[in-house]
Parts: sequence; C-alpha cells; structure tokens
Amino acid sequence: MLKIRLLFISPLIFIFYFWNNTTSSTYETNDSTNNAAIINKINANLKIVEKNQISETDSFLTLARKILELSNNINYTKGIYESYYNIAHIFRHRNLNDSALHYFKKGIEQDIHDYDDIAKFYWYISNIYRLTGNYSNALRYSIILKEFVESGKSSKYSYQVYNLLALSYQSLMEYDLAKDYYEKAASHSMNYGDTAYSGVIFANIGKLLYDLGRYDESLEYFKKGTAIEKKFNLYGSLGNSYITIANIFLEKDIPDSAFVYLNKATKLHKKINNKLGLTFTLLGVCQYYYKIKDYKNALFFLDLTIRNAESYSLNKVLSKAHQLKANIHAEQHEYELAYKHFDHFFKIYSHLYDVKEINKAKALEQKLAHQERENNLVELQLKKQKTINILLFIVVSLSALVVIIISYYLVKVKHFNKQLKKSKEKAEESDQLKSQFLNNISHEIRTPLNGIIGFSRILVDEDVEPEDKYSFLLNIEESSDKLINTIENIVEMAHLSTQQYHIKKSKFELNSVLRKVESQIKNFILLKGKSHIDLNLNFNHNIEIYSDKNIITKIILHIIKNAVLFTEDGSIELGYTISNENQTNETIIIYVKDTGIGIPQEKIDIIFSTFQHGEDNINIKVGGTGLGLSIVSKFVQLLKGKIWVESEINKGSTFYISLPIK
Repeated sequence: MLKIRLLFISPLIFIFYFWNNTTSSTYETNDSTNNAAIINKINANLKIVEKNQISETDSFLTLARKILELSNNINYTKGIYESYYNIAHIFRHRNLNDSALHYFKKGIEQDIHDYDDIAKFYWYISNIYRLTGNYSNALRYSIILKEFVESGKSSKYSYQVYNLLALSYQSLMEYDLAKDYYEKAASHSMNYGDTAYSGVIFANIGKLLYDLGRYDESLEYFKKGTAIEKKFNLYGSLGNSYITIANIFLEKDIPDSAFVYLNKATKLHKKINNKLGLTFTLLGVCQYYYKIKDYKNALFFLDLTIRNAESYSLNKVLSKAHQLKANIHAEQHEYELAYKHFDHFFKIYSHLYDVKEINKAKALEQKLAHQERENNLVELQLKKQKTINILLFIVVSLSALVVIIISYYLVKVKHFNKQLKKSKEKAEESDQLKSQFLNNISHEIRTPLNGIIGFSRILVDEDVEPEDKYSFLLNIEESSDKLINTIENIVEMAHLSTQQYHIKKSKFELNSVLRKVESQIKNFILLKGKSHIDLNLNFNHNIEIYSDKNIITKIILHIIKNAVLFTEDGSIELGYTISNENQTNETIIIYVKDTGIGIPQEKIDIIFSTFQHGEDNINIKVGGTGLGLSIVSKFVQLLKGKIWVESEINKGSTFYISLPIK
C-alpha cells in the first residue's frame, strides 16, 4: 500500500521540484547558460510525459502544462510544440477528441522546421476528424500528409498515409479510390517488411468489401487480416475486425455467429480499455437485437450507444443509432418518436456528407497533383534548355545555315509543347469537373431519396395520425421535387451537350409568357418561405416575337428561381426593353434584377460554366448541381442570343438576355 502511494505522489513531488528550480533560475538571470540548463530540464521532462501519456492521473497533464508555460517564457519552440503534442495525446487517450484536436492544431501553428514533426500532427488530426465524422477535414489533412511523403519532405508514415487516405475515401463512399489506396498501402508495407501493418490493411479491405455487399470475399480478407492481427497482438484492430464480421453474419441472417463475434470484440476492447471500440461494439449489439426483433434490449443498448457517441463526438455512430431507433419506433407504431429520431439521423447524415466541404478537400488533392506536374515540367524544360544552349553554341560555330535550321526546329518544338501543355491542362480540368459533378449528383440524388424512403416507410402503416401524415407527405413532396428537378437538369444538359435539342420557333406574345412565369414564381416563392419578397413586372409593350416559346420560358424560370434562392429581403424585378442594333436586326433585352447577395467579381466570368456556383465564399447553402446557369447559357446560344450579368456584393445582381425578335 505504501509503495502504491509513493508511486502516486512521486510525479507531484517531481513537478514541484522541477518547477521551483526552473522558474527561480529563469527570473534571476536570463543568460545563455541558464537557458541551456532550463532547455535540458524541459527536454528530460518532455520524455517523462511522453512515456506516461496513457496515465489516468492528472500529474503528467499538470507537468505538461508547466513545461509549456516555461517553454513560452524562454521562447523555446521545440518545447512549445512538443508540449502541445503531449497534452493532445493525453486528451486523446482519455477519448476527449475535441480537446485533443484543439491542442494538435495549436501545435502546428508553431514555427516547426522539421517536416517529420509536422507530419505527426497532421496524422493524428486526420485520424480524429475521421473518427468523429468530419470526413472533408480528414481528407484534407491526409492529402497534405501525402504531399509531404511523396515530395520527400517527410519520411514518417511513408506507406501508412495511403491507408489513411483509403479510410477517408471509404467513409465518403468513394470505393474505387479507397481500393486503389489500400492496394498501394499493402504493396508499400510489404516492401518495407511491415507484416503487422499489412494485416491491418487486409482487414480494412475486408471492411471495404463489406460496404460493397460482397460478404464472402470480405470474409476471405478478414481471415487473412485477423490471423496477422492475432499474431502481433493488435487487439484494437482485431476487435474492430470482429465487429464487421459480426455485421456480415447479421446480413447473411446468421445472428448466433454474429453474437459470438460481438462478444469477442467486447472482450478485446475491454482488455485495452478502448472506449471508442466499445461504442462501435455497442452499435453492433443494437443491430443484433434489432435483427432478432428483441426491441426492448435494442432500445436499451441504443440509449447507451447514443450517450457514448455524443460524449466522444462519434457522429457516424450517432447517425446510425438514431436511424435504427427510428426504424424500431416505426415498427412499434410510435410514429412521433420515429419521426423525431429520423430527423436527428437526417441532420447528422447531411452534415457528414457535406458535398461542398468534401469537394474543397478533393480540389486540394487536384491542386497538389497539378503543382507537382508543373514542377516536373519546369525541371524538364530547364534540362532541355540547357542541352539546346550547348547545341546552339556548337552549331553557330559551324555554320549560319545550321543555326537557322535548328532555330526553326526549336520554334516548332516549343509550339508543340505549348499545345501539349494546354491539352493536358484541359484534360485535367475536365477530369476534375467530372469528379465534382459525380459527387454533386450523388449527393443531390441520395439526399432526397433518403427523405422519400425514410418518411414513406413510416407512412406504410394505416394507424398514422392525419396531422403526422400531412407533415410526412410535405417532406416527401419537397424531396420528390428536389429529385425531379435534379434529374430534369441532367437530362436537359445531356441533350444540349450532344446537340439533340431541336428548336421549334413560332410567333407568340411575350407578355403572356411572362404572366405565366409570374404565376409559377409566386408559387415557388411561397414554397421557399419567402413571401416577404416582392415580385415586380416592368413592361409597357405588347410585342410579338418569333422564337422558341418553350426555351424562352425555361431561360426566364431558371434565372428568376436563382434570384429567389439568393435573395433574403427586398424585391425581384422582371422586365424587358427593345433595342434597335441596326435597321435589320431588332432585338429584345429581357432582364431579371434582384436585391440578393450578389456575385464576387472574380466569379462572374465562370458562373455560366458547367458545375460552377457563384457563392463559394458566402455563408449560404442552397444546394444544386451547378448546372442551371450553364443550361441557360446554352439555351441562349441556341437562340442566337447573348447573356451577361452585372452584380455587386450584398447589393444584388441583374441578368440580361438579348434575343433577336425575328
């Protein structure tokens, strides 16, 4: 007993001795000798804290904070960022992820010159973001870490980073990219002779195959992975593998086998006191009881899972728990509770898969890859130029005729390289836009579908109260409208891109078209809950034009709906004027003017490009695929017209469409 007490109080005695000795010497004098002695003590104590990060006592946390304070006093950079690193790890081991993330970020704000030291901060930041469901930031930090490794700046995590990237892409359901990075990680880990890590990767590939519904193949990979994890006593990873194996058996309708593996996972996570692993296991237990229709136990363990997930910021677990709870309450005809938990699930799910933030992270990878290619290109150009200069010197000395021939050759090569570079950049841009488009479409289709399926499932039972039924039907209607609008835009763009759109011209009165548009827009304004916005029509003519009535209607509807989405207060004005460019070419200029958020000047040139939005730097989210204004632009071109926009931030925008009258 005495020995235990001494072990407990010894760190406190050491802190008191360390602090009193260092602080007194610091303030008595500030010469280089004393600073060197203090730095030696700081470094010694940093090692002590590093070895005791998993300690449950606060003694080492107190010591780490004292070291940080002293390092700040003498401006010792290494002591500062290493203290932040140790404090962050202490919180990480205690599953206080928000606090750990705060101190890791404070660490990378310091002036760190060693990329290996920077890399270790990025590694843990990315991992914490992935665990807590912030997939866009997890991807962003892992991409930066990958750039450190591949550029030779850092030798840490030389192959582990590919596994980290694969996990991030798998969380985002980008399974092809995840598979590529897992294979890269497995190949590199084998080359480095890290058999233990290759076992973890095999298990991760098993999880990927489980996500794809290929259960038998998944079990084969888990068989290889768990054998290695057992051999090297990787209890945490092995426990996680058992959870996924249990889920596979649940999917294969073999709940008894699933229960066996959930017990194994529980024992392993308890053995190493892995509270996060136990929370994931709890979710598996909930799914088991739901499968065997033991709703009482399922709800009991779901409440425990939700408490743990909220405590540790495990948003993906939280989302799945609320979805499962909504399903149980729906099957028990408790529709108010079902709706409540489905609403929680839907909000968390939308935050987890925020397309805008995810695309920003992916854009960073494209940017870094492009920068690397540019650097390689510059290096090649320099080498090439050096060779050319030597050749020119020799050739000039021989004859003027050869100089002319060589010069001509150089001009041709330079022109060819320039064309090649342009083609390459265009292909890269096209590939990036394609990736962005697919992600946007995936989100814009998947989100309303989840709403339709979730609320429809609740409506199946005839016992739903009329007022609840009306609320559910409104949600289904709104999600259906979003889905239809997305699909219509895709089909429209496909027809325009493949030049399959046929113009059907006829004579018609423009005013009647604008009146119909007015009626549709007023309904749209009410649907969006913006009845306070005024819609004004401004035209004094009654003109007949010869054009495609359907296309003109679509153009005006697209632009004026955009105005509604980006206007919170004020008014929207729709009108037209007649312009005589010359005696034979009379045109009409239709305009839509709003008092909305406006468009940044640097965005005006690209808003009519495919998949582009104008509100990237403004705190507003309206969704969409980025196809609307691109479709409008192509329609205007079909009618031999012109479109342009004038805008000022926070004051509004005016879109102009100039079209021939005949």
